[in-house]
Amino acid sequence: MLIHHSISYTIKNLPPTSTTESQAITIGANGTDINIINIYIPPQSVCPFGFSASISQYLAIPNVVLLGDVNAHDALWYSSLEDSRGESLVNEIENSGCGTLNLDIPTRLP
Repeated sequence: MLIHHSISYTIKNLPPTSTTESQAITIGANGTDINIINIYIPPQSVCPFGFSASISQYLAIPNVVLLGDVNAHDALWYSSLEDSRGESLVNEIENSGCGTLNLDIPTRLP
């Protein structure tokens, strides 16, 4: 995560997990704290057996901007492929009050 040196921020401590890597900061914008969180969830093939990816703990944080690589596929982020991880994360997003800002541009070549 990069942030311009002129922007004041506070590092936000998140509960550790054995599978998901995360970085988080809080910045102030017009009197409101904005929580910016960057996450990485490895591909299912390298996760422990039975692992189920979830982003709900991050989506529940007030005024959150969640970014990262969740190694999931779904039409919501214009993937030409779909998988069960993508479907599960889409359900969490749809039930959170958050939305995506994706463009119809792949982030990786299939």
